[in-house]
Amino acid sequence: RNRAKEDWEPRSDTTREKLLQTAQRFVNWAASEDEYRDFVKPIGKLYRPAVLRPRSTAPTFGQMASCIEAALDVPMKRALLLMYYTGLRPTLQVMQLKWSDFTFGDPGRAMLKMRPEICKTADEKSEAREIPICPHLALELLDWANQDGVLIKEGKALSKHHLVPTNRSRRELRGRDVKRAWVRSKAGWEPDWRSPSMAFRHGFDTGLLERRADSHAVSHLMGHKDT
Repeated sequence: RNRAKEDWEPRSDTTREKLLQTAQRFVNWAASEDEYRDFVKPIGKLYRPAVLRPRSTAPTFGQMASCIEAALDVPMKRALLLMYYTGLRPTLQVMQLKWSDFTFGDPGRAMLKMRPEICKTADEKSEAREIPICPHLALELLDWANQDGVLIKEGKALSKHHLVPTNRSRRELRGRDVKRAWVRSKAGWEPDWRSPSMAFRHGFDTGLLERRADSHAVSHLMGHKDT
């Protein structure tokens, strides 16, 4: 059907998939006919090209706090709060944290020692990185320990259980769950379709640099080799 150019609308994913299937059937039919067999070859499955979408800017600390408030269950709130204060990677690091990774000192002080198995790069694994925990998160951790019945003796938590409980066989923070929290928060920030949960890591990094934090210190917190 002929239409004016301005009347065309973007085709839906379903429509494009049907068009690709139709084209595949037509080419494979031609390849099976004697008349076209010499110059038409059968083809396998056709894949539609990915739609390029612009990346979202990093969320602010206020927008991330709104997302945490909008999280419905306790494990999600814990995971988002840990990313909010530490900038750790969601599935590889936050979901694998154990109570034994933390050392507690005076009230409001704690240190996190990164185990090699939850580090991403070889440099990060060989560094034996320690991350200072801010007083707000340290007090939250002590409150969680009381809720979970974790005994802390001489600054060490006598438990190897994970901080973020889950009933799934694979310990992961699913992006679709985080995206729902972003949508419920109405924080005015649209979640990045590539990885909504990584937004907290990007927001942590960007927020510190915008507040003129030392770039070398930020790189250490993030586990980056270069500033």
